Amino acid sequence: MTPGSTAFWRFLTLTGTLTGAVSGALLCWSWGSTVAALPLTPLLLVGGAGLLVAFAASLPLTDGGVPVLRHAAAIILMLLLWTSALAADDVADAVASWARTSQAVTTTLNGCRVDGTYTSDSGSVRVETSCVYHWMFDGRERSERRGSSSAGQDGDHQRMWMDPQTGEISDHSGLPLVAAAASFALLTAAIAVTAGLRWLRREFKKLLTELDRID
Repeated sequence: MTPGSTAFWRFLTLTGTLTGAVSGALLCWSWGSTVAALPLTPLLLVGGAGLLVAFAASLPLTDGGVPVLRHAAAIILMLLLWTSALAADDVADAVASWARTSQAVTTTLNGCRVDGTYTSDSGSVRVETSCVYHWMFDGRERSERRGSSSAGQDGDHQRMWMDPQTGEISDHSGLPLVAAAASFALLTAAIAVTAGLRWLRREFKKLLTELDRID
């Protein structure tokens, strides 16, 4: 294989891999997102095409007999990017929900009930309960059955947060937001130290070496 052809196939491998990684991350970000969601079909087609091109272009290239795209580091890098994008999407949606439901409102509960009891393999029991929440919006009473942390009593009051434009309510639970933010931070940090970036840097160096040989 000549230096020119090696550089060409290596360039296609890198370009296709990066296209698949970035398109996949944007796809994960937009999947079910309410914040700046992108159309899914073009991302799926572009990402899939990028990975196919990268795989085909990597076949003529070997490092110790192993095709470049099959390096575990490249796969780890893409999976981390995609999972990090999912975590970022959760953070963005949670922050947007908090910003949207900015008005405090007192709700009245009734009709509380146990919806189900579930026993895990370890023997722990989880009880799911729900109540009908009533609150005032735009001079009218609104009602909605929602999950409740514990079975309440008719007439109980609970502070919630409401969207002043639509009357939608939310409980502003902090734990899911903290968990999603922590996951995003940890995954992003993992991307910075994983072998995936080392693989990327090494492959770019090899590409530059092949280009120097052509010159």
